Amino acid sequence: MHLDPILIRLAAVAFLLVAVGAVLRRLHQPSVIGYLGVGALVGPHGLALIDDVDAVGRLGSIGILLLLFFLGMEVPIPQLLARWRTLIAGTIVQVAASVGAVWLLGSSLGWAAGRIVLLGFVISLSSTAVVLAMLRESHELGDGIGALVTGVLLVQDLAVIPMLIIIGMFDGRPLDVGELVRQVIGAFGLMGVAYWGLTRGRGKLAVTRWVAGDRELELYAAFLACSALALVAGLLGLSAALGAFVAGVVVSALDDRRWIKARLELFHMLLVGAFFIGVGAQIDFRFVADNVAVIVGLVGGAVATNTVINALVFRVAKSSWGDALYGGALMSQIGEFSFVLAAVGLAQGIITPFAHQTTIAIIALSMLVTPGYVALMRRLRARAAADGQAASDSSAPA
Repeated sequence: MHLDPILIRLAAVAFLLVAVGAVLRRLHQPSVIGYLGVGALVGPHGLALIDDVDAVGRLGSIGILLLLFFLGMEVPIPQLLARWRTLIAGTIVQVAASVGAVWLLGSSLGWAAGRIVLLGFVISLSSTAVVLAMLRESHELGDGIGALVTGVLLVQDLAVIPMLIIIGMFDGRPLDVGELVRQVIGAFGLMGVAYWGLTRGRGKLAVTRWVAGDRELELYAAFLACSALALVAGLLGLSAALGAFVAGVVVSALDDRRWIKARLELFHMLLVGAFFIGVGAQIDFRFVADNVAVIVGLVGGAVATNTVINALVFRVAKSSWGDALYGGALMSQIGEFSFVLAAVGLAQGIITPFAHQTTIAIIALSMLVTPGYVALMRRLRARAAADGQAASDSSAPA
């Protein structure tokens, strides 16, 4: 009997995920840490159980689409739209402050303007996947600071498009006006679809009557509901994840919402896990060990910088200091779209291969360390709130 070696590897990865996940659950830590840690352990720079990181990354990219699709179904969009000025202004300030922080470092090291802008953009983007996973696990997705953080993340995802345009200006090539027009038209088109979905009232998908009662066809129809607008957005030069989010917004107003969510729930969890495993697998332990002082310093600096900048933005948005610092911690890691920006910077010669590898290590390690940091900040926030309530009760007249 022939035994495919891939089966042994999959079984080993599954065992590690269950074992690490069980330990983290007892320690009340988010599962994201387990995915990233197992990915680093089984990746090509560890046990090499996974040697095709690109394949895992492609699976993970589908997980990101599902993540944004579910976000569109779950987030209270009207509440976010009511704060659109705050979200956009806050994101602009946060990105500008990140670029300014890198400029302070880069100007002393003689970095070119293109490199400063690129790396400023890289650290300004937080991880939608990591933050949403943590908010969902703590049941804070649509409440208070969780809703504000979610809104800023969505605006950041939109900001990737002008970031790519600005980075492209540093390679000396003329701006592709046709592509820019296509992206602008596409962005307004997606906003129109989202508005239509929010205002049309209840309804059903046109394919519902074709697949009703057939669980297999319902699964494919549910995935079609997620992927169709993602495909359209990608063809228009926009983020496919943004298209998936708009699809989720439209589906949230349909009578079919429940069965679509039920059919995709397990695939959503599986493929989001694949995304994080793929990120962890990119951590090169030897490279990190050879440059440990630089990388640890840069990870710490990026996490601290993002915490302070985002906390100040949330404070200006009238959040309490406790909520603002917690929100800053939530957004302290560097995001998945930063991988894209770094790859573009390498292709255009803005950063060297060494700087690119350093950037990849910083992004991945920031995702690995911040869930524990966020859990600590959450406990401190809860303790401060309890102490404040106790002090208020003790000072109240009998």
